[in-house]
Formats: sequence, C-alpha cells, structure tokens
Amino acid sequence: MSNGWNVGVGMAGTGIVLPLVETPMGNRAPDPAGHATAFFISATGIFVTAKHVMDGRAYRDALVVVTIWADGVRFNPVIDIASDEHSDIALGVCALEPQPRLRPWVLSREALAPGSRVAAFGFPHNHTAVRGSEADLEMKLRMHPDYHDGEVLDHHPNGVTLVKEPAYSTSISPQHGMPDLGGVSGGPMISLTTGNVHGMLSTSGAGYSVCCDIRPILERTIEINDRSIRLGDADRVAPGLFQIV
Repeated sequence: MSNGWNVGVGMAGTGIVLPLVETPMGNRAPDPAGHATAFFISATGIFVTAKHVMDGRAYRDALVVVTIWADGVRFNPVIDIASDEHSDIALGVCALEPQPRLRPWVLSREALAPGSRVAAFGFPHNHTAVRGSEADLEMKLRMHPDYHDGEVLDHHPNGVTLVKEPAYSTSISPQHGMPDLGGVSGGPMISLTTGNVHGMLSTSGAGYSVCCDIRPILERTIEINDRSIRLGDADRVAPGLFQIV
C-alpha cells in the first residue's frame, strides 16, 4: 500500500475494464492496451470508468469488468455503457457473475478545497497472457492495485489541460518507480479524510493528475424500474441503490 489504506477494501468495489477483441482464430481475447479502472457505485453492477479509454470499443469489441477475489477472478460482461458528449465520465452496467458482494463507493456532493489530501485507486499496469483456444482458452492476469496519493491543487469549473469539464488538478503521481498511472484512468479519486469519491482520474503527467469532478454525473438520467430519473434523486425510487452524501 502506498499510503496505509486497505487495498483489499478498494478491490471489493473496483475492477478492470477489458476489451475482448476477436482473434484470427475467431476467439475473443483481452486487449491489455485498452484497459482502464472501473469503480462500482451500486452493488447491482453499475460502474463508472473513463470514456476516453472506451471510446468506440463498445461498438466493435465486447467489454468486461474483471473483478478480483481471493477465490479467483470474474469476467462480468458489460451490457450497457453511456457517456455525455462533453464528459470523460462514462456510466456502465455489467451483468455480475456469482461472486462475493461488491462494496460500492460512496459519492460525495461536497467540493474539495485546495490542500485537501486525496488518492486515486486503480490498476496502473496490468499484463495479460493468453494461450489455447475455444473451451481451452486460458488467460493469466497480473495486476498491481494500489492507492496513489497527493493533494488537491485547484478546482477548475471549466476544465484544465485535456479535460474540458469541471475538474480537480492534483499532485497525485506514480509511485514505486512506475513511469505513469496508465490504467488508473477511470479510478475513483477519494478524500483521505472520509474515503468518499469526489472525482474520477482522467489524465496524468509528471507530478500531477487531473480528475473529473464527480458531481456532474448526479445530473445524469438513468433508468430505474422503467422510470427515467436523475441519478442524484435515485434514492426516491430505489432506496439504498446508491450511496450519495
């Protein structure tokens, strides 16, 4: 752990989004170059990830969210993923395979002030190896889940660097000799005081990361029980489905 937080707790609500591309043999195999972090906001399989990693893939590749447990991994098929034209935050839902209960992250309505201590959780560098085919297809996944911490430098209502939406600039940067944060894109940016989610990591560079402000997704419309409702109001229709404070 990079800062004393429990990695196991983070993994109970976080996974790896992997595209499954078609091979010359007609199989589906993971494309590790396209992986991102995804974090669950509901125990029913609703998740958040980075749109820029998934752009176009939902139409040409199969997507799965890989969850990791002590008894092995689960490949949870993505059945829907959507985003706003002007946002890097994508909302998706996957069909959960039988597995231990997810521990969704808590979303915050509060703004963070400069100097607030924060961290991003995710899977910065994964390696996959595939062998065999059809029923004998095997995949080995090596991942390095961790928190990468820093502090809020500023809040930018109109975006900053490549991010064109409300965002936080932070000093979150790679640790343990890693060259970059790679697949942490899509991971939750949490307050180290409360553990609640205030952003989603979108882009990073030497010594800094930019995280989209999570609050605008509370204005997104989702379908619950055949009703279209604002995510921030979902508790009126399905109490306990999301945790928003």
